[in-house]
Formats: sequence, C-alpha cells, structure tokens
Amino acid sequence: MCRINSLSSRGYRTKMNINLSAFLKKEIINKYNLVLMSDYVIYTDGGCCNTSVYGEGGSAYVILHNNEIFARNSKGFIRTTNNRMEMLAILSAVNALPDNSSCLIHSDSQYAINVLSGHWKAKINTDLVNSFKEKVKSKKIKNLRFKWVKGHNGSYYNEMVDSMCTSEIEKIVAKYNLPKDRFTKKKKTNQMLAFMC
Repeated sequence: MCRINSLSSRGYRTKMNINLSAFLKKEIINKYNLVLMSDYVIYTDGGCCNTSVYGEGGSAYVILHNNEIFARNSKGFIRTTNNRMEMLAILSAVNALPDNSSCLIHSDSQYAINVLSGHWKAKINTDLVNSFKEKVKSKKIKNLRFKWVKGHNGSYYNEMVDSMCTSEIEKIVAKYNLPKDRFTKKKKTNQMLAFMC
C-alpha cells in the first residue's frame, strides 16, 4: 500500500490508499502524475569568458545510465557566448542519447532550461532551439525533463562538467595562443578578426 496526497476537484487535500499492483501501476502513475525514474540522467554545463574580446567558451555533458557513466564529451569554441554554450551542452547530450529514451537533464542555466522547455521565447540562439526541437522529435525522446541545479554547489557530476568546460576553454586559449590582455575591451573588432583569420 502507498499513501498519496492529492488535491480533490474542490481543492481540498485528500489522502488515498492505493495498492500498487503491476496491473494498476501505469494507470495510477498517469492519473496522479507520479514521477518516474528516467532512463538517462544528464549533467550539462557551458561557459564563456564574456569579458574576453575573443569570446572563448566551452561546453560539456555527462550522461548516466544505471548510475554509471554512459557517455561524456566536451568541446571548446571561440567567438561564442555563455548562453550558447549552455544550450549546446544540452543539445549535444540529447544527440548522444539512444532513440526512444527518457531523460532528466540537470543544468545550472535557467536561461537554457526555460528557452529549451518553451517557457521563454527565444529572441536569439533560435538556431539552437530549433535544432534541439528537431533532435528531440527525430530521436523520439520521451519524458524529457529539466532540473535546475545551483552551480558550484558540490554536486559531483555538476562539478565534473564544470571542470570539463573550463578545461576546454583553456585548450582554446592555448590553441589560438590568445594574449593575456584579451580581457580589455579596448581592442578594435578589426584587430580581433585579423587575429582570428
């Protein structure tokens, strides 16, 4: 027997005793919106040196299946933004999932969660939003849920993806031999573009 608290049609809190036999379990879950465990649990992070004139950034994800790492990846970029990196981490993780799977995505970006879940309308980064929607549809991802986590809160996998993201930014700095004075906004755009070409 399981005790479930719910609101009646009149708004009063009621308690019901329910026998969770295999036959009734699916109906009960659908009726009372009980939370199911997801096939895959995902942690994502994205970051960018927004004060740098080169906009170096990184994106990372870790996918867990049965409490073990199923997949992980990270990549660095240049001339990007923090929000793009956060969204790209989520998009890349979804792309790595098997078809017909369910997932719970942990992110410390309220922007990425709200835009990709459709709670906020995207004014920029619409390419990533459209790619995300197409990928979820083509892979037939079911029961995709988001969970906001506070950054740098000591969560093991959240800290892992943060570290992976930071490492990718450092690789970009080394790859392009970015100068130490890149955090000054005084450089002209033409000088930046000339350096990048």
